[in-house]
Amino acid sequence: KIFETSQGSYIGFCTNTAPVKQAEAVCLTFVVPTRQDVDTWFRVLDDHNLPLENAPVRNMVFNIYHFFTTDPNGYTLEIQAFLHPFPPKRS
Repeated sequence: KIFETSQGSYIGFCTNTAPVKQAEAVCLTFVVPTRQDVDTWFRVLDDHNLPLENAPVRNMVFNIYHFFTTDPNGYTLEIQAFLHPFPPKRS
């Protein structure tokens, strides 16, 4: 579930049913304005030899463009751009 907390600001909550370690139970997502920003952050982190779990990809289920990395404490970080924040409401 994603909620708009103010104009242009969102907070989201997800349920993960897969067994995970404590550090993997948290994923901090940084939302950037465009898919080009996602690519830029990927290059910056790659240039600094940070552990990248995948190259940026489009997630068709959530209509986002994103990639994952891990911080030094083992927490998952996601860099993401909404391709369209919310699906159009059906009449």
